[in-house]
Order: sequence, then structure tokens, then C-alpha cells
Amino acid sequence: MTVQPNQSKQTTGVNTTAQPGQEERLRLLESAVIHARDGVLITEAEPLDEPGPAIIYANDAFCRMTGYTMAEVIGRSPRFLQGPQTDRRALAKIRQALLDRAPIRIEIINYRKDGAPFWVELNIAPVFNDGGQLTHFTAIQREITDLKQAEAQREQQLRYAQTLARCSQTLLAPGGTDAENLNILNTALYHLMEGARVSRAFVFQNYYDPQRGLCANMAAEATAPGIRPNLHQPMAQNIAWSTLPEEYRRLMESGRPVGGPTASLWAADPNMRRFFQANSILSVQFFPIRFGDMWWGCVVFDDCTAPREWDDQEVLLLGTAAEMIGNVLQRWQAEKSLRTANLRLSILHRATHAVAAAKMDLQQIYREIHGSVARLMPAEVFMVELIHESLLEGETVYMADRGVFWPNVRYDLDNSFAGYMLRRGHSLRIDDFRQLPAEAYKFEIVGDPEETQSGLAVLLPGRERILGVLFVQSYDRAAYTATDLEMLELLAAQAAITLENVQLYQQAQKAAVDEERHRLARDLHDAVTQTLFSASLIAEALPDAWERDPAKGRYGLTELRQLTRSALAEMRTLLLELRPASLTEKPLADSLKHLSEAMLRRFKIPFELIIEGDSLLPPDLQVAVYRIAQEALNNIVKHADADQVSINLNCRPNRVELAIRDDGRGFNPETVPPDHLGLSIMRERAEAVDAVLTINSRAGQGTAINLIWKKV
Repeated sequence: MTVQPNQSKQTTGVNTTAQPGQEERLRLLESAVIHARDGVLITEAEPLDEPGPAIIYANDAFCRMTGYTMAEVIGRSPRFLQGPQTDRRALAKIRQALLDRAPIRIEIINYRKDGAPFWVELNIAPVFNDGGQLTHFTAIQREITDLKQAEAQREQQLRYAQTLARCSQTLLAPGGTDAENLNILNTALYHLMEGARVSRAFVFQNYYDPQRGLCANMAAEATAPGIRPNLHQPMAQNIAWSTLPEEYRRLMESGRPVGGPTASLWAADPNMRRFFQANSILSVQFFPIRFGDMWWGCVVFDDCTAPREWDDQEVLLLGTAAEMIGNVLQRWQAEKSLRTANLRLSILHRATHAVAAAKMDLQQIYREIHGSVARLMPAEVFMVELIHESLLEGETVYMADRGVFWPNVRYDLDNSFAGYMLRRGHSLRIDDFRQLPAEAYKFEIVGDPEETQSGLAVLLPGRERILGVLFVQSYDRAAYTATDLEMLELLAAQAAITLENVQLYQQAQKAAVDEERHRLARDLHDAVTQTLFSASLIAEALPDAWERDPAKGRYGLTELRQLTRSALAEMRTLLLELRPASLTEKPLADSLKHLSEAMLRRFKIPFELIIEGDSLLPPDLQVAVYRIAQEALNNIVKHADADQVSINLNCRPNRVELAIRDDGRGFNPETVPPDHLGLSIMRERAEAVDAVLTINSRAGQGTAINLIWKKV
């Protein structure tokens, strides 16, 4: 056998016609082929179509490589070595080379007798005789499975490194809102899904269910093309970890990954197996996420292509990525907790100001408290219960149920929820009304247990006693957290201060009304009553005086007229005190005239009243000017011992001036104590309306009081 160039093809062929003297070379060549480490095949040249050219020779290395005996190989086409993973494109290239009678070098997957795939580097060459006729094909195959596996491992490591880099870069992107964070998480899961070549990647978050124990909800998901998402599937939103075998669950709780074919993982749970079969999930891998000592949830990957056994490299990559995701989720949770705390404090701050701004309007105070609570937590039902302990009564002063407001109601304190809270002495969180003993609560007052499911109740703490109860309810069970209870307690403490201030103000107002009644009684006695009594005496003596001396009678009539006018002015002044709003209903000139006549004429102090301009002023300004004039005239009557008083009021659109002067004994302003109520009240009233008040006085030279207001 000699090897020579083929004249018709630019390829190397094998001449099968032995020349004299070449037999030794053929024996050497045969020995080399027999003992070669690479597999060698020689096949016939035809047919190229099915069933294919038959093998006429195979060396021992080929038999060792494939597991077949020589007898099982000879006479068969090499095509029996092909299998599911054999690349059809590579086979098409081989066929084209055979048709072209050209050599080819290619890498392809063949299968051993036991069904195991292996990679070979295949070199096929045509064999021609001396006449240039194609007679055979030779094939040398070298196994390169280890090389391919090493290349695949390097490619996998590179792919995993790139995947981790993309995942890390994505997770470091700025987020903030829940929607932004979810988008970041979904993108990171998509990178992991592509890098690990899985069908799905998703995140589960654990929660506790009273009936089913520890469960998980799917929080985020990424799916490969053609794979149905499970994020909104009911079963994916309520997975009980009790369905996982106990040994696997303990591994997860300890922070170790669990995975493998679903048929073996859930062998004891037919429902879960059916779920996985319905979704074509053949393999799954769990990586727990822990926040310190707490098992928060897990990152999960599944494969719908094969019952995959996850190798160490995959577990290392995905476990590292799961740890990164866990760190980011913990950071997001901390940031969200901080934002929530800041929001709660901001709401509490605004609520404090809003409640304070409501001043004495109790219903407005209750509405502000309700609005603040609703911004902090579920508040479908909100109630304010006041406790009248001295009367042994409770009172619902505010109740809103889904926008419907109920009327106030009083009830016996002992047999009420407010009474229970008073005896309890501290706050209460109710996760499920159905679990409460009926004898402890009066639901006709608290709410309807068939509708409202959970609630919070906190006391309104006063300085010396409990003022009442704030009660908020939800139509969902376990709707409130310990943080909600703490925030409601803080809000209740602020509300209690305002409510107690209102109560103190109301008590002070009642006391002030009583004091004002006594003052008016004294004024009636000291002023109007005395004046009328003097007028009565003159009127009784007047007829006799007129008979004896008409001149004295006329003087008596003049005195009587002065007394009645003074009494009338005093009565009008007292009526103004009883009805302050009337001060702003008529021009200031009228009020000053009545005031002057009531105070100065009674004591027979001559006065001059000059008013220029329209004296119907803005209400606050008009009241302030009147009260300052009233205090000034009161000081003149009591202290000045004046012989003449002048009162000048000049009103222009943008300027008001009041000047009151007397020629009395005067005083030294520097010797007046700072806490002198009369002068300090006058200054406070002036400052309240942005006016300037000056008081000039010297002993023995009278006093001048000037008030100037300018429109800004």
C-alpha cells in the first residue's frame, strides 16, 4: 500500500495496490495502527445514503474507546455511534466532505456502548486506488472529552464571573421606591437566570400563617423565553415550608442550600409533584436568605429542561449571588424602615401642630387625630372614647366607620370597653376579635366582630387621670404591628395634652364667666344703681323744691337729666361688656361717646371728644382701640384727679391715631412696676394689632397717651 497524490483531487489519498517491496512497510503501518492510542476505522466508500458505508476495519483503541467488540463493529455504519447530543450541523459538514471526496477534521459527540456521550476529534480522509477511483474512507478519532470539559468549565467560570459582575452592578444601582427596587431585583434575577442557564429565577419572602405555620410568597421573578411566569399563580403565593421534607427544611433554616430533581425532593407530597409537573419544573435549587438570625426567605432557581443535578460551581455561583441579593434586600429593608420612621415622625409632628391649631374645636381635634392615624396605619374604624370617671360613665365622642360618622353616645362605664381599658391600665393590640372572650368586651360599643377583625386601643393619659381611649380597627386580621401600637401611643399622648388643655380652658372660661357676672353685679351696684338711687332721691324731692323755689327746681331737673344720661351711658357700657361683638357692629365714635359719658360724666369730669374720619375700623383694630381708651379713662377716673380730659380720634384709610390727655396729677413712668396690669395690658393690645403706644407723664403735669396704627 502506498500513499501518493491523487491526480484528480488536490487531496491526499491512499493507494491500495501493493507494489513489490512494500509489504514490509504495510506490516509496519498495520502494527502502528493496531497499537495506536487513537481509534482507527476503515469503511467502504459506498453507500453514502442509508444505511451508510460499512466498517471493514477497527483497531483495538476504537473498541476500548467505544466499549464495542470488533464483532459488534465490523459490517455496521459508523452512524450507530451518533446520539441525541450529536450536532446535526457537524453531521451535515461530514456528509458534504464525503460527497466532495475531501478530507475533513471536525469535533463531534459520539456515544459509547453504555450510552455515555463523549467528545472526539474526528479526521476523515478518502482512499483512492492507482486509477484514482475512491475505494475507502479512513477515520481517526481522538477522544477529547476531558479537554472539552475543561473548556466548558473555563467558559462556565467566565460566564459566571460576568454574571456576578452584571448582577452586582445591577444591585448597586440607585433605587428608593418599592417599584424601583423591584425592577432592580427582577433585572438582577434575569442576569442570574441567563448566566446559570436556568428556566426561572425568583425570590420568596417568608411570613407566618397561624394555620399553616411558616410560609412563603413569591416577591420577584425572571423567566426565560417561552416559560410561563408563576409570580401571580395562587400556589406560588402561599407555599408552606412544611411541604418540604424536614431534613431539607432544617438545612434551609440553618442557611444551607437545598436542590435537585423535584421528583425526589417532593417524593412524599403528591400535590407539590403535580404542581411541578403542571409547570414542567424538573429541577429546583433553593438558597436561603438570612437577616442575622432570622430566615427571611430564599432565592430559587428552577430548570424546565432536565432533572438537573446542580454541580459545585453552579451552587457556588448562585449561592454567592443569593448572598448579594440578601445583603441588598436587608439594606433596602433598613432604608425603608428609616424612611417609614421619618415619615411617621413627620406625620406625628404635623399632627401635633394640626391638633394644636384646632384650638378649642373638639370635633376638629378628633378629625385631625383620625386623619393622622389613617396616614400611619389602617383605620377603617376610628373611635374616641372619653371617660367621665366621677359620673361612672363613658362617652363615644367621635366614631367614623368607612366614612360614616356616628352620633355621640353615653354608656355605663363598668360594662364597657373603655371601662375595661381603664381597669387594664395599658395599651392593647387585638389581632383577631374572634379569639377574645365575649365577657371581656362589649362589641356593641367596640364594633362588630363579624366585620372588624383586628384593632389597637390606647389610653389618653392626663396629668392626674385617664381622659379616655383611642380605638382603631381594621377589617383585616392581624393588620397592626408593634410599631403601629407605639405610634398610636405617641399620638394619643399628644392628643391628651391638647384635650386636657381644652378641658382646662373650658373650666377657666366657666370661672371667667362667673367672675364676670360678679363684676357686672358690682358695677351695677356701684355705678348704675347708685346713679339711679340719686336720681330717685332728686325726683322725690323735686315737687316740693319746685313749690318753694322754682329756681332750685330747675337746677334739680338739670341734675336729674345729668344723672339719667349718666345711668343710660353706664348701662350701654355694661351691655358692651356683655356683648363684645357689638363693639365691631357700629362706628368706634359711638362706642367712645358712650364710654366717655359713662365714665367721665358720672364723676363730673369735663371732657372734649373730637372724631375725624370714618371710624368703622377692622374688627381687631376697633376692639383694641376701644379697650385701650377704656383702660386710659379708667385710670383717669381712679388716679388722675383731673379737671379736663380731651379725646381725639383721627381715622384715615391707612392710619389711625388716638390721643387721650388729662391735666391731672400725672406720674413718673419709671417708677411704675413692670407687672402693672393696666399699662402692660394696653401695650399688649397695641402690639397685637401692630400699633405703637406711647405714654408721656410727669408728676403734677398730667398724662398724654398716644396710639398710632399704620396699614402695612
